[in-house]
Amino acid sequence: MKSRRNRAIDFSAIKAGVVVWVGIVALFISVVLITLFWRFPNERELLTFTATVLSSTATVISVVYIAQGLTQNVEFSKLTRAIELTERWNSPDFSETKAVTVELAKILSNLPVEERLKALNVALNTGNGKEAALVNTFNFFEEIAILTNKKLLDEEVLREFYQGIVMDYYLLFELWINERRAKSQRGSIYSNLEIMYHRWKNAA
Repeated sequence: MKSRRNRAIDFSAIKAGVVVWVGIVALFISVVLITLFWRFPNERELLTFTATVLSSTATVISVVYIAQGLTQNVEFSKLTRAIELTERWNSPDFSETKAVTVELAKILSNLPVEERLKALNVALNTGNGKEAALVNTFNFFEEIAILTNKKLLDEEVLREFYQGIVMDYYLLFELWINERRAKSQRGSIYSNLEIMYHRWKNAA
């Protein structure tokens, strides 16, 4: 992940260098035109026209580079958000939550689909913060999905890291998600995650 960030920074340095060189060339052309304007008074109309054209061209080039810079900043911000989310998932603070979710996933993966919800509820009713950990995990996935669906982060980076996890966990806990929706009468629970799941499934 760090290599991706470094590549983006190096690219910024290259773009900045290009802009500097464009400025140097523009300054050189300006000096030449001023000298010609002074030494050839009979050609001042042509020189004025030439200077106007060059000035307009320089303006267009500046606008293009500014637009490219803004686009690059947006893309870099998306990449940074994706990396930060991955770092959160791998942080020690999240390790216990992940461990509980993995434990529950193992229980469900060995059962037929029709038996999973009952077995999960039994496991959650034992306490020990298991339900809270599972909710935290899926809240985290929903956060990722909201940002991804709104194109506020780099989805390619997230898919490289999370696609397998999201696909497996969504299938294993889908009945639990539907039960939560029914109990709360809120069909929007993890709706962004559902949208992202189907998009990634179709893209696989």
